[in-house]
Amino acid sequence: MRKSTGCTDRGGAELALATFLQSRAAPATATMTAGRALDDYLQEHVEHGAVVDKERQRSIVANLRPFFGAMACRDITPADVLLYQRKRRDGGVGARPARSSGTLRRELNTLIASLNHAARARRLPAGDVPYIPLPAAPGAKDFWLNELEAQQLLAACTAEACRGALFIRIALATAARRRSIETLTWAQVDLAARRIQYNPPGRRQTAKRRVALPIADDLLPHLQRAHAARTGELVLGSDRAITKRLEAVCRRAYDATGNSRFLLVTPHTLRHTWATLAARAGVSMFEIAGVLGDSLATVQKNYLHHSPEHLRSAVNFMNTKARD
Repeated sequence: MRKSTGCTDRGGAELALATFLQSRAAPATATMTAGRALDDYLQEHVEHGAVVDKERQRSIVANLRPFFGAMACRDITPADVLLYQRKRRDGGVGARPARSSGTLRRELNTLIASLNHAARARRLPAGDVPYIPLPAAPGAKDFWLNELEAQQLLAACTAEACRGALFIRIALATAARRRSIETLTWAQVDLAARRIQYNPPGRRQTAKRRVALPIADDLLPHLQRAHAARTGELVLGSDRAITKRLEAVCRRAYDATGNSRFLLVTPHTLRHTWATLAARAGVSMFEIAGVLGDSLATVQKNYLHHSPEHLRSAVNFMNTKARD
């Protein structure tokens, strides 16, 4: 739930927000609903807080609210949580079914954060914060497209004006995260210098670092055409979630090849594919870390085993010793 302060100046807006927060700091009540806790958390911590991906949190709350909203916080049981998980997987709750335990963990962690937020604000007695069991954490993802599949997916990007096609081209050329591309503006793209600055001025860096990257040779003409046909400041034309558009292109790739792996592709798959194919091509771990914005240790942990030179000297030590 979003509320307008009704003010046109910053000072008035800040005063209105302070008044709103003070009004919410009412004495703790045992009958507080989960819907109220979720709304407070969304308004106070997400909308007016330091959360970067606000759209994702809004979507998560929209999935949680229909099931938990009317429940008193203290009455939520582990059985309720397990039922929610089942309904989310079956598509009975939410805009679309939850694909993985990772999605369910994120959503339930938001519920936990909302309840704890209410307890810290003394709107909910600490003793009434229920136990929320979480599904097991998913294992490390190692799903990526091989060289041929990557080319087949690019071949399915037939329409230049298609948001999904342009997203795929940018993702496979820069390995940027989904939200970085969805919110990318033309002011961040220097076609003359052939450079993309993923972290715009004024945005603080987070653990998921956004970096500046050169524009790849094969990406440049597609960006030039998109820039010539632009209708607004956003490179993709809109910052709406790209999932449906991406799925449509992946469906075309599946129809053309019969390869069902294309139906499993997510935005993160494209980032993982770039890094894996770069490692397989012999790109150094240091350069891969620079493009991903990750630490060298993280990149070595996830991609070193894909490098063709990894452990080569070890398996050839007998020949080396014989020559000596």
